[in-house]
Amino acid sequence: MSLVERLAAPAAARRALLLITLAAVVVRLPYLTAPIADRHSWNQCSTATVIRNFATGGFDLLHPEWDVLDPGPPARNIEAEEAPIYSGVSAFLYVLFGASHAWPRLLSILAMAVGGFFLFRLAGRLFDPAAAVAAVFLWHFSPYPWYFGRTIMSDPWMLASGVAAADYFHRWLQDDRTRDLALAGLWTCLAGLFKAFALHIGVLFALALLARRGPRGVLDKRLLWFAALCLVLPVAWIAYAAKIGSLGNVLTKPGDAVVAAPHLWGDPALLLTPKFWLKIQSRVFDRAMTPLATALVVAAFWFADVRRKTHYPLFWLVAALVYVAIVRSGNYEHNYYQLPFVPGFVLIAGAGAAELVRRARTRLDPDRALIGGALAFLALSLVYVRAEYRQDLSSVRAAEIAAEVTRPDDLLLVLDPGATRKIRCSTTPAGAAGMSAVLTLKSWSSTGVGARTRLSCVCRTISAPWARTSSLICGRNTDG
Repeated sequence: MSLVERLAAPAAARRALLLITLAAVVVRLPYLTAPIADRHSWNQCSTATVIRNFATGGFDLLHPEWDVLDPGPPARNIEAEEAPIYSGVSAFLYVLFGASHAWPRLLSILAMAVGGFFLFRLAGRLFDPAAAVAAVFLWHFSPYPWYFGRTIMSDPWMLASGVAAADYFHRWLQDDRTRDLALAGLWTCLAGLFKAFALHIGVLFALALLARRGPRGVLDKRLLWFAALCLVLPVAWIAYAAKIGSLGNVLTKPGDAVVAAPHLWGDPALLLTPKFWLKIQSRVFDRAMTPLATALVVAAFWFADVRRKTHYPLFWLVAALVYVAIVRSGNYEHNYYQLPFVPGFVLIAGAGAAELVRRARTRLDPDRALIGGALAFLALSLVYVRAEYRQDLSSVRAAEIAAEVTRPDDLLLVLDPGATRKIRCSTTPAGAAGMSAVLTLKSWSSTGVGARTRLSCVCRTISAPWARTSSLICGRNTDG
């Protein structure tokens, strides 16, 4: 019996799930304790400072604190985005085992394993065990989930919670058990607490419900408490976070209306520009999943037997498109905003891969086709993902130089040549890498640095082969 035939058995598929999950954990372990100097270090650093401040400041979970200074007198910078679940658990691990970037990264790796389990269950019901194995393989080893599944960000848990919610909602559509609907609601609530935009999964639920049960399905009274379970806590947290902070610089100032946040929604005219959609499709079909996985999606729609089973993941992709249409600016600026496309994409691609291998049996050795295809995908994905791991240690070296030329309480000014109209300020102890904020030159006088202040200078320009940027660092004397 060939490997392909064995994977059609549920027990063999579960063993394959375990092996794939273990391999996925291993490939995400490199640089586990490294400085936050890889791709999207700015985002990871903001999360890491919240974690550190929880661990050292007494776990004030209702007041997450960034290491930044806004224009005005230095004070605690309360800045809440997602609910402090990921950061709070990470901080608890800091206290138990010592501060290390390994703990939040391991939590993200765990999130991908949890998401892979629920994805496997869902794919097995939608298609078959072999398709479920292929989907989980793509879930773990496609470039975006491979890399972002070990970053210091709450997005992996948002993604995993959304997959769990979709799995339980699909089970409820099949068996009508209230328990499954309740679990779908709990996981949706959790996903929304990790990232509020995860609530776009409600579009999947609505479309799947209408397709399965028709218009009368929406009259089910249980959907009222289900909607409340999904929405109340995430919406309440966002409303609270918008009052105490700017939602991570999304709002112009605390207290502004979230619906008017220009940095999040963006100009509706973006949707009419080809450049917007070219960027989104390039990330989804190329950078996130590779052209090979995209070809597997096309193959899935080529085979009628598979195509008839793709409604649920297609609804999921439609939900992701609705989310892109709403959160325009965020999706245009940041590639990790396209992570919600991953689950629906890999479900269809996994089904296409399984069907291709089955049909190849008449012309090729199925085991060679399976192993060769998997290795080819791994090699291609590695080409994409290796650049994400690349360490830019210029900020670390900058902190070392700052420690050499300044005193612990000096104010540090970093002139970033990539943003010449802005000044980055820091009041962290010399050698630390945080407490920085971006101030426009116009607001310079409001920082308390007046004409009588003398700057002890220079310091030096950081430039090295491995550095993407150079910075000029200056220290402020406080005796003037």
